[in-house]
Amino acid sequence: MVRYIQITQVPPQRMALWRSWLSPQRRKRAERMPDDRETVCGEGLARELLAAALHCPPEEAPLRYDAQGKPLTDGLYLSISHSRGLAACAVEDRPVGLDVELVRPAPRRVWEHLSPEERLTPSAQELVNNRKIRILIVSGDGRVARDDGKAVHPLATEERPFAKVEKTEAQTHLNGTEMVTKDHPRIWFRGKVDSAIAAAILVQTQLQPVLAPELQGLLADLRSWLGWAMRCEVLDEAVPELSMGPFSREAARRLACRPEELGLAPLCPDAAEGSVFTLLNWLRAIIRETEVAAAFAFRKQDGTLERPDILELLDGLSSAVYAFMLLVKAGDGGLRAIRAARG
Repeated sequence: MVRYIQITQVPPQRMALWRSWLSPQRRKRAERMPDDRETVCGEGLARELLAAALHCPPEEAPLRYDAQGKPLTDGLYLSISHSRGLAACAVEDRPVGLDVELVRPAPRRVWEHLSPEERLTPSAQELVNNRKIRILIVSGDGRVARDDGKAVHPLATEERPFAKVEKTEAQTHLNGTEMVTKDHPRIWFRGKVDSAIAAAILVQTQLQPVLAPELQGLLADLRSWLGWAMRCEVLDEAVPELSMGPFSREAARRLACRPEELGLAPLCPDAAEGSVFTLLNWLRAIIRETEVAAAFAFRKQDGTLERPDILELLDGLSSAVYAFMLLVKAGDGGLRAIRAARG
């Protein structure tokens, strides 16, 4: 038997019921986590499946854990997995393993090449338009242009040689086929991301001597988020689910909103906090500026956003930097929170 759920779809009453089934030790462990819903849902599913298999109340299902945190029961095999807002459980009468992961397909860009003598029939042109296929015309000397005659940037494909594209000092490449002025909103956004990456690297180098290894790893993850923002915008890829060490984006946001879980009050910028917090707050502010640049670059005329996933990434990143500041401020308590999140 296998069941899986999307955690955000679980009604509050059911979540409360599952939480009540936790043993005192498991409840205490879950309460130390910035977001305990994945643990609660995983065990809730396990108890319901065991109850169905063993014909007993879920709260009395013989579920226990070994020293490594692996779930065990008598006479059956089970596996629990949770990740990125999903939880799943499998119960079988033979060894079973289960892993759940949210997969977001990246958009594909399709290219087709024609010789200058080739032409599309009307039905073929309709198919091309419906499937958003870009037609490139390849001349005998290997020069490539779009079907409207506009030259293509050399990075447009790896399979053909390309002509050089003439441009002025005020122009740059938006993508493989378009040239724009350097004050184009998306070029401005890329400059902001570039500045944020430089700031993150500076903060890494300045704080490396004073941060515990666990915190250094989290800071490196935050730097990688910025790299993904740049890559996904330039290559028109979907933003993947990212994390700060053991903290999902959602868990990092929850930690930022609930500093009392670390025994702290909300942080306010102040010189008295010292150079570590000054640098981290500077990085947080630069990321906020980058988010504003993204909102400007991707806002369409009707007010909707062309790349809401990139704005969600940057919004989550600024919250994650603030959560990181709380973990640093909490000292040993922050390190304990990291270890608890890792299980």
